[in-house]
Amino acid sequence: MLDALGFVADLRDRTARGERVDWQLEALGLAPDPELLCHLAPPAPDQAPRWHELHRFGLLYYRRGPGFVIVYDARPTATAAQLLLDDPDELRLFDRLARPGPLASDDPAARRLRTARLVMEVDGWAVALPYRESRLVLPLDIMCMPSNVSPKASPTATSSG
Repeated sequence: MLDALGFVADLRDRTARGERVDWQLEALGLAPDPELLCHLAPPAPDQAPRWHELHRFGLLYYRRGPGFVIVYDARPTATAAQLLLDDPDELRLFDRLARPGPLASDDPAARRLRTARLVMEVDGWAVALPYRESRLVLPLDIMCMPSNVSPKASPTATSSG
């Protein structure tokens, strides 16, 4: 199962870079939860139709600031649209789980990441799911404005003389 978590970490990183990834479900080695993983590049077009239906770039990513991480989650099962991680234990765990590693069941930081569905866990091991976003993610509706919409006119300045 550690292979599956390593594969998900690689898929997460390649998705973040915008790489095209052609892969088969067998590579994962277990039955996927499409609602958990829909932010990642889906498998072959003839596999996992629900995953293909839900997938789009920018569903689950994070941005880092000084001493904090903000996770943006727009997956169908999201518990919050934004989640602030600023507890030092949560940050250390989040960073450590960039690669598969053990996840304690009684650790408060692990409980928070697990509850927010920010990790994929298999047999006591886990990997963080959000990818680091370095590009601006724009909502699709901004990009698809009807051509008959004109920008609002701005007030003109007048001078008094």
